[in-house]
Order: sequence, then C-alpha cells, then structure tokens
Amino acid sequence: MWLEGVRSFPVRALALACAALACGCANYPSHIAPGMTRAEVVQRFGEPSVDTNTPSGELMIYATGPMGQFAYAARFGPSGQVDAVDQVLTPRHFARIRRDEWTKADILEHFGPPAARRTIRDHETWDYRYKEDDVYNSLFTITFDEAGVVAKTENGPDLLGDGGRMGHRR
Repeated sequence: MWLEGVRSFPVRALALACAALACGCANYPSHIAPGMTRAEVVQRFGEPSVDTNTPSGELMIYATGPMGQFAYAARFGPSGQVDAVDQVLTPRHFARIRRDEWTKADILEHFGPPAARRTIRDHETWDYRYKEDDVYNSLFTITFDEAGVVAKTENGPDLLGDGGRMGHRR
C-alpha cells in the first residue's frame, strides 16, 4: 500500500483524508463529460434532480442545493451520449428567463429545483444560490404570479451564504 512508508499517525490520517476527498471530487456532477452514456452518468452521479425530454433530446440536471451554488445540465443527443454539460446557475442563464411567459415548469426545466420556496403576499418565490462573477455569494429570486408565470426576477447578496455578512460586495 502507498501509505506503508508513512509512520506518523497525523501525516497518515491527512494523506487518507486527501485521498478520500480526491475520490469524492471525481463523483461531483461537474465531472460529467461529453460522450458519457445516460447509464454511465446515472451510475457515477446517481439520479438527477430533473430528467426531462426536450425537443433537442434528453436533459438531466444535477442540482447541488439547497446550499449549493451550482446546477449542472447534461444534454443528450440522438446517440444517447452527453453532447454538452453546462453550469446553469449563472447570470447569463438567468438572463434568458422571459417575464410574463415562463412558468414554474420552464424554470424547473432550465435550473432544477430551487434552494428555497416562499410565499410572500400571495406570490410564490423561488430562490437560487449562485456565485456572481465566480466570487460573490448571491441569491437569484424568481417571483411567480397567481397563475404560476414569472412576474419578477431579482438578484442580490446571499446573506446566508456569506454567514450573515455583507462584506466584499460591489
């Protein structure tokens, strides 16, 4: 075994912890790769948060919520293999939302389940945690009208993700 030469318990424990962490990272959904089959993806990463058919093929979303700030969408082509993988909790993806058009089903299909759902004055809101500019802990909130259609979107600091601090904000 590669640890046989390591005699110190703290050093050996640290080495084992690093190895375990490295193995765990290999199963993180960001490691979904083009060319993988659906069976390989499910075997390695488990069942997705969202699994749906779209006009362009099957779409699987692996969300890391409720505290996670990432959701990975794997798109499968006609071959049954992953054609593309994208982290969808980003300002670029949120900008695609169409107010007064998109429904809750559209939001789920594009972003997966929200980190939190609340009702405020008879309007349901969904919160998605994400990293603004890959740095700032942020919260994207979508408010739906009574019919379940997007009425408003907004983003701001995620105070929970910042441990209650607002430091280092623009």
